[in-house]
Amino acid sequence: MVKYNTTVRKGKFVMFNKALRNISAVLATVFYRIKYRFRVVGAENVPKEGGVLICANHRKAEDPVLIYVALRKRYIYFFAKQALTEGRFLKWYMGDVLGVKAVSHTASDLGAVKWGVNKLKNGEVVGIFPEGTRNRTENDLLEFQHGAAIIAYMAKTKVVTVTINCNRKLFSRCEVIFSEPLDFTELYKQRFNDDVKNEITNKIYENVRKSLKK
Repeated sequence: MVKYNTTVRKGKFVMFNKALRNISAVLATVFYRIKYRFRVVGAENVPKEGGVLICANHRKAEDPVLIYVALRKRYIYFFAKQALTEGRFLKWYMGDVLGVKAVSHTASDLGAVKWGVNKLKNGEVVGIFPEGTRNRTENDLLEFQHGAAIIAYMAKTKVVTVTINCNRKLFSRCEVIFSEPLDFTELYKQRFNDDVKNEITNKIYENVRKSLKK
C-alpha cells in the first residue's frame, strides 16, 4: 500500500494559495484603478529587498488593498483585527491566501508581535495601521498605538510610512504616498524604554501626518 505523501499535498496547497493570491491581486488592481483616479507617489522608496515595516493611516477596510495595489513590486503581509478572520472561509482566505495576521491588540498580542518580527527578519514586508482601528472621526489621525514601534525596534528594520489621501467617491482622485525610509539606527542602539518607544511612535505619526491633504 502506498502511503499518501502529506508533504506533496501541503506543497500543492501552498502553490494553489499563491496562485489565488496572484489572481486576487490582479482583480483588485483592475477594480481600484477603475474605481478611482489612482495616483502613487514614492513607491520607489520601498527597498526592493530586505525587511520593511509599512505604517499607514487607516479610514476604510479597503486601505490594505490600496497599499498593495500601489506597491505591486513586493508582497505585503498585513495585521488585521480578529473579526476579519472569523469563520472557516475567512480564516483560510485572509490567513493562508492573503497572508493576514489576525490580532486583537497588536502591542499586547505577543504572538502577533513575534509573527511580525520574524517576517521582517526573514526579509518580508509587513504592513500595520498604528491607529489600531479605522478612523471614523473628523480628526486627521487617531492617536498612534505603540505596536509599530515595538515591532520595528525588535526587528531593527527599515520603516516606510504611507499616507492615503482619498475621499472614496467614485472616479475621484485617490493618492497613496510612500515616504523615504525613516532612520532609527541610533534609537535601535539604545536600551528599549518608554522614551525610545515614544520617539519612534511620534516620528512615524508625524511622517504620516505631514503628507495628509485637507
